[in-house]
Amino acid sequence: MRRTLFCLFLSLAVCLACASGALAGDYFNAGISVEEAAGGALVVTIEDSPVLREEKPRLRLGFDGQSASVLHGGRVSPAALSEGGAEFEVAEGGAYILAPGEYTSELTAEPGCTSEGKYTYTSADGSLRYTEAIPALGHDFSDTRLPTCANCDEPNPNYRPYVPPAASQPEGGEEDGPEPGDPAEFTDVPEGAYYAEAVRWAAEGGVTGGTAPGVFSPDLTCTRAQVVAFLYRAAGCPEVSAGSQNFTDVTPGAYYEDAVRWALELGVASGVAEGVFGPDEPVSRAQVVTFLHRLAGSPSPSGSGGFADVPPGAYYADAALWAAGEGIAQGYGDGCFHPEAGCTRAQVVTLLYRYFTA
Repeated sequence: MRRTLFCLFLSLAVCLACASGALAGDYFNAGISVEEAAGGALVVTIEDSPVLREEKPRLRLGFDGQSASVLHGGRVSPAALSEGGAEFEVAEGGAYILAPGEYTSELTAEPGCTSEGKYTYTSADGSLRYTEAIPALGHDFSDTRLPTCANCDEPNPNYRPYVPPAASQPEGGEEDGPEPGDPAEFTDVPEGAYYAEAVRWAAEGGVTGGTAPGVFSPDLTCTRAQVVAFLYRAAGCPEVSAGSQNFTDVTPGAYYEDAVRWALELGVASGVAEGVFGPDEPVSRAQVVTFLHRLAGSPSPSGSGGFADVPPGAYYADAALWAAGEGIAQGYGDGCFHPEAGCTRAQVVTLLYRYFTA
C-alpha cells in the first residue's frame, strides 16, 4: 500500500502540471486531498470550481489492479487502467471513491430539508460497501402561496395568504362603502384599464370594496388608514397583540385600528410624528412602496437604474428601486418616480395586486 500511495502522489503532481490544462497554470489551483478506505479504495476529495465543470479534466492516480470503479454522486463508472494508473473524468468538485472491482449504487436514505441522505455502493460479491453523504436540501420557502416549506412542515416566513371576502373583512365596518357584489358592476372601471384586474382581485379578496354601490372611485387619493387596512386584509387579517398603539389620532374600534397595530408590530408603517399616525392624511407613492418593501423584509434592490427625482439616501430610495426591479411599480415617461404624488385607489390596488400575486 505504501508503494501504491507513493505512485499516487507522484501521479497527482504530474496531473496538476498537465492534465487537460484545467488543473494547470496560474489561473486555477485545485485543492485535492486523498485518504485510504477499506478494501484498498482511495477517497479523493477535490475542491469545486467552475473550471472543472467547463473543462472536465481527467485525473490520473497510481493504481495497481485488474479493474476499478469510480463512485461519485450516486453513479458508478469504470476507471481507465493503464501502466499502473487509473484515470477518470472530474466534472465537479466533491469526493470520488476509486475502488477495485465492480460496484452497484443504491439510494439508501432520501435527503431532507435538514437531514443528510446517503448513497450506498456495494461490490459485486457483496463483501465491500462504501457510503456517500447527500447534503441536506434546505428549506424551500420560494412559493409565497404555501403556508409551509414546499418539502416539510416548517412554517413559511414568506407566506402571503389570499383569503375570501367573508374571512377578511374586519369588524367595525367598511371604510369605503358597502360591499360591491360582482366587481364587474363597477361603472367607473373600464374593461381593459390597467387597474381593472387589480380591482377585481381586491374586491373578490375582500381587500377593498367600492365607495358606493357600483362605484370604485379609481382616481380618488387613498389615505394612510385605508392603505394599511388594505395591506392588513391582503395579508389575511392576522391576529395582533392587545397592547396600546399609543397614537392619539387612532380611534379605538376604528376599522383600521387592528391594521395599524399589525403594521407597527411588523415595522411596516410608523407614525408621521410623535404619537400621531395621520390616518386621514393622503398617502404618497413613496409611502406605499415603502410599506410593501418593509413587508417583504426590506430586501436589497435588484435593479441598478434610478429615478431622477429619487435622491440617494431618501427613506424611500431602496423601496422605489426594489419595486421597479420587481415589476411592482414603474416610473413615468419623464424618468421620474414622483414619490410625493398622492397614490390613488387604482394605483394602490395595482401595487398590492402585483406584490401579492407575484
